[in-house]
Amino acid sequence: MASLVRKGDSTAADSRHKGLLRSLASKLARRNLEESVPFKDVFLAHQGLLHINEKLTQQMLQQDKDIIILRHKLTEGLSQGESSEALRRMQDELQRLQVQVSDKYRSSAESASEQLRLMKEAQLLQDQLKHSNERMLEEMNKMNEENSTLRQDKKDLAAKLQQQEKGIQDTTTAAQARRRATSGVMGGDNERPEAGTAPAWLSQEQQVGDDPSQQPQGEGDMPASSWASGLRKKNAGPASTGLPSRCFQAIEAHSSGVNGVVFEKGGVLLATAGDDSYVKVWDPGSGRQRAALKGAAHKGMAAMITVDIHGDLVCGGASDGSCTVWSLRTSREQARLTGHQQKVCAVSFCDTGQRLVTGSQDCSIKVWDLHRGQWNAMTTAMRATSKCNAVDVSHSWKDSKGTNAVVVSGHMDGAVRLWDMRSGSCAHQLKGLHTDHVTSVRFAPGRANLLLTNSKDSSLKVRRSVKCCSGIAWRTT
Repeated sequence: MASLVRKGDSTAADSRHKGLLRSLASKLARRNLEESVPFKDVFLAHQGLLHINEKLTQQMLQQDKDIIILRHKLTEGLSQGESSEALRRMQDELQRLQVQVSDKYRSSAESASEQLRLMKEAQLLQDQLKHSNERMLEEMNKMNEENSTLRQDKKDLAAKLQQQEKGIQDTTTAAQARRRATSGVMGGDNERPEAGTAPAWLSQEQQVGDDPSQQPQGEGDMPASSWASGLRKKNAGPASTGLPSRCFQAIEAHSSGVNGVVFEKGGVLLATAGDDSYVKVWDPGSGRQRAALKGAAHKGMAAMITVDIHGDLVCGGASDGSCTVWSLRTSREQARLTGHQQKVCAVSFCDTGQRLVTGSQDCSIKVWDLHRGQWNAMTTAMRATSKCNAVDVSHSWKDSKGTNAVVVSGHMDGAVRLWDMRSGSCAHQLKGLHTDHVTSVRFAPGRANLLLTNSKDSSLKVRRSVKCCSGIAWRTT
């Protein structure tokens, strides 16, 4: 068995040796062919010169023989006393032959010189070819080294990328573990609200109750985050998840900037206003578009700045100073309200949906009657000393005259103003509340004594009203 193995190994070695010899012979033949092709013409010329030289040499030898014979005849003729005429002919023939021999010798010398020149040129070309091959070999070696370096760099980069991916995966796994350890949003990380239903954190009552023990205490400043923390504690329960902490839906709403967003009262629908002159209504759970509304009078030239939705009605305020009211059910325009001189920055339906409040940068706030088809009837106009950016309406305001509807407005001078909707007069001003433009104002649902304001000074403040000897006062809580 061992002998068979050794015999097989020997046969394999012989086969490899023969293959190596064949490969070497093939390479040598290829190299000889590459080196001989450039000198083929030189070699043929050299062979031709050698053949001519050989013929000339033979002719020279024959002529030498003829000269010797003639000289011998001449000598014999002189000794035998031949005629002068015959001697003269022989001398001429001898002279001619000597001239021919001289020419042959000269031609042979020139041929040898040309052959030497060709040999030098061939040697020069061979040296150039050798140097060129050496340079090509050096460049090939250099390229091979660079390729090896690049392959090594590629391996190193792949290893680093693999390590980074592993680190990212570990970080993601750790983040998911932390997210699972804490209370998730909307009943779980992967759970989305069903189409046509409001998210869990919107359906909960995010407000302070009527119980005095649940209302903020004290007269000092309290950040809005503390108030939100109190809201989360109030709503805490087995199914409660608190305020949102992550994005659960991304909607490509408009082809250009989005200027306003608002939820319908129950949180089932979401309305947006954009620079593309459209007001659009969405299902926030599925991200599906419910309506795309555009006023015929705008002709695509006026941007929609603000929007509000109430039941079947949707209202959008435009940069040309007009407001358009649509029916959500039919997507048809119901009315176009004109009366502001500058762009409308805020619109808000009253709780009953029969009146609409609009605020503009012409410093005016207007109340429109939408009852009984009087779509363009303006019932109340209020004028402030600063441009209006935001409005909201509450019907649970209580004063000495009983329950009344009150309008709150936020302005560019940083002040918040409250207006009596019946008389149109300013009931209260909160000056110095913010140091920059007030961008939004909102009453707590069902409670007119709690007010949330936001400003470009990067602050969000909660205000509450308290009774005092002079009537109503507001304090930051």
